[in-house]
Amino acid sequence: MFFLSKDKKRVIDDENRVVGSIDGGYFFQYDKSGLRCDTMYSTGLSAIELEQVAELLQRNSIVRN
Repeated sequence: MFFLSKDKKRVIDDENRVVGSIDGGYFFQYDKSGLRCDTMYSTGLSAIELEQVAELLQRNSIVRN
């Protein structure tokens, strides 16, 4: 399960590992400062995980159309 960080700039998992970052309404596995996701997610997300991230962003009105 994925959550937004308090500042709504990162997607984290239930063990507080960084899944990716949000910039301008878009999801990235790394951000402009070079912060990378946790090594567990470094090979990318599965289709189900991407769908969970997309739903999380939609629920929180972060998705950019």
